[in-house]
Amino acid sequence: MSVVIENGTMNASELVSSQASSSLIPPSDWDLLTIPPEITLRILAYLDIPDLACLSCACPQLAVLTSDPILHRNRLRLTAPSRIAHSLFGTSPGGILLRPSVGELFQRGIMRGLGIERQWRIGGYIYSPRMVLVLENTLRIHRLRAKNLVSAVLRGRLQPSGPSALVASYSTTIRTDIHGVTEGLKKTKPGVVSRTLLPTIRSLGWCFKRDQVSRVVRGASGIGALFVKRGSADGETDSPHRSVATWIEKQGPKLVPDSSPGLEVERTRLALCPDVGKIIRFYEGLSVDD
Repeated sequence: MSVVIENGTMNASELVSSQASSSLIPPSDWDLLTIPPEITLRILAYLDIPDLACLSCACPQLAVLTSDPILHRNRLRLTAPSRIAHSLFGTSPGGILLRPSVGELFQRGIMRGLGIERQWRIGGYIYSPRMVLVLENTLRIHRLRAKNLVSAVLRGRLQPSGPSALVASYSTTIRTDIHGVTEGLKKTKPGVVSRTLLPTIRSLGWCFKRDQVSRVVRGASGIGALFVKRGSADGETDSPHRSVATWIEKQGPKLVPDSSPGLEVERTRLALCPDVGKIIRFYEGLSVDD
């Protein structure tokens, strides 16, 4: 057998037939060069082509087996497809795929594109020039939007953000919107607004008027400075509450001008002091009983 391998006058199939007709060597004395060729070919079937080339250079006695046509035909027909199938579609003992599917790559964000998953499901080519152009435009729009958002936040930090800024923002936005809504609803035709919204509109208008009067009172009477003591003529200090009460007694009637219609004046006063309505109804009830 060694003479045949060294001279290279037989291929692997002839080696197998000659080995079958001759007496076999006991398995206890086998090594890589003395084992039957069919077993050697079976072992070499698990090696890749670069591995076979290295083996033929390292051991010239196996060069005939590494270049055997039967070995390479079996690699192309059986070994290579099974390895590719295992690499692409192999599963673990628990039934989980070893490689992520295309859908999972979409969900993980590895393969990105605008509507790329839908394009893949309908069988379209997901990396056509049009799809690449759409993806680039989408990324450009996202970067532009993020840049504008960051610029707006940085500009807001440069502006004053104290309590005065918050009050100014409230005065220019919230109160203006409420006033605009109430005035706009008042000017609309009766059939345009639903009847269920009319009580809400009226109460909102009266709340706006009440807030307006309270701002006037706080600004004119100094009710905001509750801890400021004011000196009186007799040397004593008047509490802020006494000062506010004095101001309301003197300037209170001027809050609601007399030039307004009588019914409007009465409704404004009742809106400012709801408890007065109970007192008026009490005395009116007494007069009815009399």
